Amino acid sequence: MYVQNIKKESDDMYSVLIVDDEYFIRDNIQSVIPWRKHGIGKISTAKDGCEALNHVNRYNPDILLTDIRMPNMDGIELIRIIREKHKNIYCIIISAYNDFEYAQKAINLGVKGFLLKPVNPRKMIEAVQKAVCELSSHDNGILYDNHGMAANNTSCGDIVDKAIKYITINIGKRILLHEMALDLNVNPSYLSLLFKNETGKTFTEFVTDIRINNAKLMLMKSTYRIKDIAIKLGYEDYTYFCKIFKKRCGASPLKYRMQNMD
Repeated sequence: MYVQNIKKESDDMYSVLIVDDEYFIRDNIQSVIPWRKHGIGKISTAKDGCEALNHVNRYNPDILLTDIRMPNMDGIELIRIIREKHKNIYCIIISAYNDFEYAQKAINLGVKGFLLKPVNPRKMIEAVQKAVCELSSHDNGILYDNHGMAANNTSCGDIVDKAIKYITINIGKRILLHEMALDLNVNPSYLSLLFKNETGKTFTEFVTDIRINNAKLMLMKSTYRIKDIAIKLGYEDYTYFCKIFKKRCGASPLKYRMQNMD
């Protein structure tokens, strides 16, 4: 059995197994998608259903992307066997055939996605995002408060509102997504996707926007040194702050202050 693994960076990220008898397709799917950006920290591949089944039994991946027509064991049979022991694996079918019979069998086995070859990277990303959202929702579906009471009705908007409040309070500190997620008791990958869906910006973009907007106000309304403003807004590297500010505002902090002084 040959299974290629890419180092997992975070225990909070999900894992995916790509199964196809054609090396080029496995390699293309693996390399064309920015997996970590979408919450996937470990990517493995297998060349047929038998290899895939061994891998699943050993590592229990979160997501399965499998071709249908393969030698030894096809994708439908693979999923049928997997479902006997691993009911929570999110399964996505990849096929060169728009075959209704296969699609019907896949649906009956709980397959959540059906992609046609050649796979469009955008559609693949959408399928992966949907998988991560569903897995994360399941992981965070039942939270418990300090009294042990179930609290599973927290909406996406509520979580993002709490995240924004956390950012605002800690804007002068180093803000890390995984630390904020831990504080909010949610999965970091799930929080990242929620943030993007609710605000239209990535976590990093949102934090930077708040910092730069605050910097502009402080440059106009206060007499703080520019270096002190950078520190108050969580920038330990003054040069980096100036670079980011100029990129966002089209002028250096000093020039912006001179142009906008009351």
